[in-house]
Amino acid sequence: MIVRLVEIPKQGRRYRETFTPGWLGGRVGFMESDLYRPLGPVDVDLNLTKHQKRVEVKGRVRTRLACVCSHCGADRELDVDLAVEELFLPAELAPRERGGVDLAPSDFRQSYYEDDEIDLGWYIAESLILALPDYPRCENSPECEAAEGGYREDWGEEEAKPEVNPAWRAGLESAKEILDRNDEN
Repeated sequence: MIVRLVEIPKQGRRYRETFTPGWLGGRVGFMESDLYRPLGPVDVDLNLTKHQKRVEVKGRVRTRLACVCSHCGADRELDVDLAVEELFLPAELAPRERGGVDLAPSDFRQSYYEDDEIDLGWYIAESLILALPDYPRCENSPECEAAEGGYREDWGEEEAKPEVNPAWRAGLESAKEILDRNDEN
């Protein structure tokens, strides 16, 4: 998905395309992650506007992903509808570390391109990865709500009710007595 600056007319360009799930799966980040798996096509609808060497990209990316809930362990599907908005500048304008001076977060408010080409495929994949939660969870799912206490039906009784370390038992009993006395006062 390389777009050359010469391909963007003065009035702008609309870029619409639908890619197979495998397209996203082959992108850096999704290949290395086992949290999310592409299920549906990736629908891209972007408007590109060029102002001399500055290119503004706005639009939406939609897809369907599979994931495992980090809370209850259930397989889930997630519809993604991501609004994207980015300003691309030539790479020669990118901030550089200068004599041990750290770069500030404000130095990274835009993206950069080289050789008058913008890799929209890389940008879309990166935007999706950054928009997804690190620990996906079910939303409003009774199964996930039931797992709130950390107990799952498929865990054995031993795992569901761990024993208290005997070395701590005396300290716990002492703390409980102190708390009970404080409640009485």
